[in-house]
Amino acid sequence: MHRKVIKITIILMAFLSGCNNGDIVERELQPGKRLSTSYYDYNIDNANYRIMILAGVHGNERSGVYYLNNLIEEKKFSNRKGIGFLIIPIANSEAYKENMRYPYYLNDLNRNFPGKSKGTETQELAYEIMEIIRDNEIDLVIDLHEWNLKDKDINLNGVIINKFLENREFIRKITGLENIVVEEQAIEGSLIYSIADELNIDGFILEANQAIDREARIKFYDDVIKLIIEEKLNGNY
Repeated sequence: MHRKVIKITIILMAFLSGCNNGDIVERELQPGKRLSTSYYDYNIDNANYRIMILAGVHGNERSGVYYLNNLIEEKKFSNRKGIGFLIIPIANSEAYKENMRYPYYLNDLNRNFPGKSKGTETQELAYEIMEIIRDNEIDLVIDLHEWNLKDKDINLNGVIINKFLENREFIRKITGLENIVVEEQAIEGSLIYSIADELNIDGFILEANQAIDREARIKFYDDVIKLIIEEKLNGNY
């Protein structure tokens, strides 16, 4: 494991960790099917507040996968402040395997939410992710992505929220982080849009810029996730 990444991820780990490591349970999404993938349960049953973090919705956006797998390997999550986590490192395993946004024989997962119980492979995967959110009474979803956005030769990272936030101070804190732009409407068909529309759950898409090095992308995820969780627990949005 790259030592610089360990130093970065330890910021979030220190925030999440208490005196003892929490119970970690590996589960399977869509077992026995082509799109099966692992997800990880950290103290969900005992938590007062439940957060899902996922990556790999698009298979060629790999920094979030790298970031979450490092957190899982370090096993630093715990039930500090009554928080529980569900982590899906690779939401779309076929897209990740092919290193593509989505392969030709599937559809764009992030345009197929809330999905269907009986539909295409992509629709059924989207539906099962929504069901995990419902069944575990998730309070907040953070979806890790990547893009290429520039403004006057500045490579910008992005935070997309799923509904208009009246608390402008919270948005100011996000934009106060280096080279970040905030967009206040997720696209219909995306997970973040659907959880707001159907379940009234807060959600964020974090778009790390592929033009910056991976260490900087990982730091962006870490800084913003920490801020989102702190502000939520403090009742600031």
